[in-house]
Amino acid sequence: MQSNLSSKLPARLQDKLHVGIIMDGNGRWATRRGLSRLRGHEAGVEAIRRVVEAAPAQGIGTLTLYAFSADNWRRPKAEVTALMALLRFYLANEIQSLVENGVRLTVIGRRDRLPDGIAAAIWRAESATASCGVLHLRIAVDYSAREAILNAAARLAGAVIPTRELFSELVTGQAGLRDVDLIIRTSGRAPMPSCISPSGCGPSSTPTISPRLSPRSIAVIAGLAA
Repeated sequence: MQSNLSSKLPARLQDKLHVGIIMDGNGRWATRRGLSRLRGHEAGVEAIRRVVEAAPAQGIGTLTLYAFSADNWRRPKAEVTALMALLRFYLANEIQSLVENGVRLTVIGRRDRLPDGIAAAIWRAESATASCGVLHLRIAVDYSAREAILNAAARLAGAVIPTRELFSELVTGQAGLRDVDLIIRTSGRAPMPSCISPSGCGPSSTPTISPRLSPRSIAVIAGLAA
């Protein structure tokens, strides 16, 4: 289920860059340092803070972070449990900072498979940040672009051929959302088709792994997208 807060984005955000980042490399970053994979994911959360703080100054109006794909449920149970705990922690502790910095949060993807309490925490976070207009932060959790497209097609079954704008709204759950200008996958690996946005340009990659993303990294990415 997508966000229910489907109000149209302010024009000032629609006119700015939309960058997508597939957050990858947390586990490998930790393993190389003799740390647990959990510590790698914690470092990835810290990287999200840096990315969010740096994005507006680089002309980015919408930032989509692909954090947990539908395929990620196949990871070891202990790792999935730890990732869900980090998501719960982020939703409980970062919202005030997002509000203070004018960051609107929406979460895309299914919510019916998330652990108890997380869907409600998402709703509270989205409600608290709904009026923010400096940056639109979209976090993809239990997300599959293929599933989003299939759901949109099912809703249009038997209807007239939709406009690009209508189909985009059905897929994303967001009116007026700009197509993705650039999708980057950290760690240099080829993007995974199941979590790539169905709109926008082709994907690219960077050898920088997720925990090492910095303001300079975001400046480089924004330069590629412009």
